[in-house]
Amino acid sequence: MSVDNPQKPVVLMLGAFEPTIWTIQATPGTTILAVLASGRHRQVVTGLDATIPVAIHTYENKSPCGFFVVDEDRLKELNPMAQKFFGRNVDTVHPAYNGVVTMGSAQGTPSQWVGRGDAPANSYFVKPVPQPGELVEANLDEAIRKGQLRRANLGDKNQWEAEMAKRAPKLGLSPDAVKLRFLRANSVGSLADAYVVLGPMTFPAGLYGARSAVFFVPKGTERPRGNPGHSTIYDFNDMSCTGTGCM
Repeated sequence: MSVDNPQKPVVLMLGAFEPTIWTIQATPGTTILAVLASGRHRQVVTGLDATIPVAIHTYENKSPCGFFVVDEDRLKELNPMAQKFFGRNVDTVHPAYNGVVTMGSAQGTPSQWVGRGDAPANSYFVKPVPQPGELVEANLDEAIRKGQLRRANLGDKNQWEAEMAKRAPKLGLSPDAVKLRFLRANSVGSLADAYVVLGPMTFPAGLYGARSAVFFVPKGTERPRGNPGHSTIYDFNDMSCTGTGCM
């Protein structure tokens, strides 16, 4: 919003239905006494000197004073709110065009406009909440960056099968039974979500259903702490298989 009104001090009432960041700039000599921002959803005001009072009352923040929107069909809401906060009616209404509100002269070079405030508008952007699957993947990737995990490959699967084949007679298992025990990790899809544990770590939360994984624990390496969820753990320390992929 651009304000050019050096003739007398102004109070701004800003209202929008959608979440809005109001970035205010004013010409030298323009005095802004206060700002009231309102709407149905979150409103943010930036660009002002810290000494200028700003009040934000929206439906979303359950304002006890109600809320208003500056819209051709809702102009009757403005005067009651102006009376409630400032004891007088609104002088003029300046509609927004293409996301810009101009009060006063729109002429002049950009150097004449002054914007203050140490928080840029993008600092108020709300980051999307990651979905559960994204969080699990991010935590696994972080463990790889920390050197706690690496991606498993066909060699890791073959090593497990070879070790199990050696133990099969003692366990009373046939070669086919050994392969069946490894059926889940024998699929390409499972190996895409298979990891080798390289150091002490805790299972990330949320390893359930399609977000579960396969973990190989090499001999001499500590088994991860925490809840593996629906994941499968092949532990070379005792050649045990635990989890939903075991038979």
